Amino acid sequence: MHPLGQGQMTQPSLSATLAPMQTTEYIAQIVAELCKDASGRPTGSKANQQAAAYSRHQLHAMGYQVRLDRFPCMDWQDLGSVLNAGGDAVPVQTSPYAPSGQASGIVEKASSLGELKRLRRRNAVIAVSGELTREPLMPKNFPFYNPDEHREIISLLEALEPQAVIAVTSSAKPVTVFEDGDLTFPSVTVCEEHAEALLSRTPARAELIVRTRSASSEGANCIALKDTGAAERIVICAHIDTHRGSPGALDNAAGVSVVLASAALLREYRGPFNLEFVLFNGEDYYSNPGEQLYVAQNRERFSSVALAVNIDGAGYRAGRTACTCYQCDEHLSAALAELVRSEPDCVLGAPWYESDHSLFIQHGCPAAAMTSEMLEEVMTVTHTPMDTVNQLNIGTLATAARMTVRMVETLHTLI
Repeated sequence: MHPLGQGQMTQPSLSATLAPMQTTEYIAQIVAELCKDASGRPTGSKANQQAAAYSRHQLHAMGYQVRLDRFPCMDWQDLGSVLNAGGDAVPVQTSPYAPSGQASGIVEKASSLGELKRLRRRNAVIAVSGELTREPLMPKNFPFYNPDEHREIISLLEALEPQAVIAVTSSAKPVTVFEDGDLTFPSVTVCEEHAEALLSRTPARAELIVRTRSASSEGANCIALKDTGAAERIVICAHIDTHRGSPGALDNAAGVSVVLASAALLREYRGPFNLEFVLFNGEDYYSNPGEQLYVAQNRERFSSVALAVNIDGAGYRAGRTACTCYQCDEHLSAALAELVRSEPDCVLGAPWYESDHSLFIQHGCPAAAMTSEMLEEVMTVTHTPMDTVNQLNIGTLATAARMTVRMVETLHTLI
């Protein structure tokens, strides 16, 4: 376990932290510091814990009340997997958070829910394909979204107590089907073009070795509060963790930098709302532990949220910042839309839900989200080694920070 709070990241100077005129320089320092480890900041890793400690230091230096809300998690590493089918070596991708294991024998195959239900042999090597692997399966204990079909597939597989499961996908690049540290079986993903020996031969025999390492660790949400004594609060948030193996500039050092820069600009705030800055930890972890902890802590307090602003995937080198509103009344929606139209570097975007603003939406809170206008292009970069600081436009992020402050000011006009 890596002890939290012993971060070794370089701290920007206090003047850079506190001077509004240095917003652009401050943002550049933050993203450079957070992205200097090419392996990223996956929840539970040393780099992740250093990032949380670094953010706590920044917010404390601005005068906020800051805490790290800790939770247990797994620090997991892929050590490489090997699959041999019909005497041929087959390229595989280890499923994130899979346990280690060895498996060998005749392969049981299923390409539909009906075929999976008809499998009877326990302790076998199972290859799933077709409709069973057309999309990633949600983790079995994921609380926020979990389709019945996904849960049934997982339940049927675990009931068979397989030695291992091989997920065959039709895409040219393996799409991870299983990303779940609570599963009881090792698993890998294989592209269909490499799976002929598994799918076309009857019987097919396979030998699989899954090598991973996991250790108990901890992560933490970093939460800062400006308590003005108000009854309502504005939440400004982003997630600090990354997908393993990605430096995480767009996803989501950019969002963290906007939150910290907004906090610096609002450090003297004395308005009619409390301000809460939340750096969630675990958005890219299979069970969203930081989000689950926050929900448990706020279950009876979501009614006090006047607006939650989430930043994720913002600051792409091309295009503007896209802003969207959710569950805002007509007055707030109109005011925020007018605000966005007044900023040439911002545009009203299409609704999207794959980030932490959904947490607030699910609990009935008004919410806004900021991301990059060219989101589809951004998605080809995120979760990959290509997600480096070279993908960012720092000026666009500075605009997003100023826009966040203006959103806070806009709420004042509606009281």
